[in-house]
Amino acid sequence: MSKTEIKNFQPALSSPQLESTQRLISQSEECLSQLKRLRLDASIENNEQEQFQLGQLKKQIGDLVQKSTHLMRHNMQLRDQILSQTNQNAQIAQNHEELKLQVDKLQKELSEKDKTISQFNLYRKTQETQFESSLKQAQDQNEQLSKTLSNFQNVNGQLIEQIKELQNKLSLSQKDNAELMVVIDGHKHIDMLYQQQNEYIAKMNFK
Repeated sequence: MSKTEIKNFQPALSSPQLESTQRLISQSEECLSQLKRLRLDASIENNEQEQFQLGQLKKQIGDLVQKSTHLMRHNMQLRDQILSQTNQNAQIAQNHEELKLQVDKLQKELSEKDKTISQFNLYRKTQETQFESSLKQAQDQNEQLSKTLSNFQNVNGQLIEQIKELQNKLSLSQKDNAELMVVIDGHKHIDMLYQQQNEYIAKMNFK
């Protein structure tokens, strides 16, 4: 990976690896600057010490580039992991939204059921109140009928007593009538005897 690619690379997030990469980039840039100066100086003086320093700087730059490449690959892996996690989070958010809609639907259905239950309880309470009122009216009517029946039974008892008295009087009257009939029959018999006697006397006088 070139210096420009390293410099323009934008990692997925800020991390310790990112800071290390940035430090390596700065060190690489410093080494490159020193290398350019040494090359310029080497072209002028061209001594062994500067050549040695130049080799050391090249080695450092190679190491830094290798480390930077490793860190950049690691950052790319982290970016892929973050993208995967982001997709998972989006799926979780979608599932959460679907669950929220289901919960809202269930809460609405539960609210409707609660409303229906409340209406039923109100209807049942109204019916119970009406039933209790009707039952009280029926009990009052039964009590009134019981009083009326008791009065009727009292009157009926009095009528029965009166009927018994009339039956007794009728029985006595029938007995008196029987005795009277005997007397009447006796009188009729006497009248008949008088009549026969008178007829006999008349016949005797006629002779």
